[in-house]
Amino acid sequence: MALKLICIFAACAALCAPCLAKAVWVKGNVHTHTNLSDGDSPPQAVADWYRTHGYQFLIITDHNKLTDPTTVELADGFILIPGEEISAGFEGSPIHVNALGISKQLPIESGKSKIDVLQRNVDAIVDDGGLALIDHPNWHYAFGAREMSRVRRCTLFEVDNASSGCNNEGDDSHASTEAMWDEMLTDGLTYYGVASDDAHHYAKFGPQYDNPGKGWIVVRVTSLTPKNVLSSIAAGDFYASTGVELEDVRFADGALAVSIRPVEGKTYRIQFIGPGGRVVREEPGPKASCAVGSEPNAYLRAKVIASDGSIAWTQPVRRSKQ
Repeated sequence: MALKLICIFAACAALCAPCLAKAVWVKGNVHTHTNLSDGDSPPQAVADWYRTHGYQFLIITDHNKLTDPTTVELADGFILIPGEEISAGFEGSPIHVNALGISKQLPIESGKSKIDVLQRNVDAIVDDGGLALIDHPNWHYAFGAREMSRVRRCTLFEVDNASSGCNNEGDDSHASTEAMWDEMLTDGLTYYGVASDDAHHYAKFGPQYDNPGKGWIVVRVTSLTPKNVLSSIAAGDFYASTGVELEDVRFADGALAVSIRPVEGKTYRIQFIGPGGRVVREEPGPKASCAVGSEPNAYLRAKVIASDGSIAWTQPVRRSKQ
């Protein structure tokens, strides 16, 4: 029930400032697969990969299958949170929603339209006390901002999915996932952007495989527990990354401040993005800040781009709900 209330609050409230209490950043992945669905390795091997590669939490999201965390042997400093990828569809288009922190395996919900299918599955997740994450909208170009903007009780979507065929950048006929994000934010909606590797292959590595370690989120928590991780995700107190590590993200006195933990040999650009997806300021790293605009529905988010092409995205903030 507590998690359900957190999810409802996050979906109904406007963007808020990150928590300023003493806390730590923990790295995790919220979308991955094992051989219980279409992955190539058992849950224990999958969990071990993340644990030994610097992650502190993992949510296994097999297709229409809940992996019981108690069946996996864990170590101190690493937790497994229950999840499932509800793999629905409508008229041949895949409509997938990750269920994070659920208590039981959830059935696929069908509907009369893409929006209806999204909403019914989101409702099932939230009603069970979980967080709903809309997956890879540009996979098979299934849906976009128009559909997601009409879904209620959900504030999470994948701005970057590293699995093959997810088309994060879009094409001449389809908006990129970032453009979708800015369209929804400009309309005054609350959406937080998630990066994931959506890994399927752990036994073989190469460009032809959907391997782990290509996208993740870093969440600010006071201690490493499933409840704290899920609460911070619901509140938007995390950033998404494909390789850039941030030292800190703060929102105070109407300004968003970002600092990078730089890697020797790399250079960085910090872009501050506002309504309409416009870059309102760009500064070199390792740190920069920018004030949120005063126009209606003004928001600000930061995108940090490293010279190797890796990226970090902060969550959007609004002056009125600091």
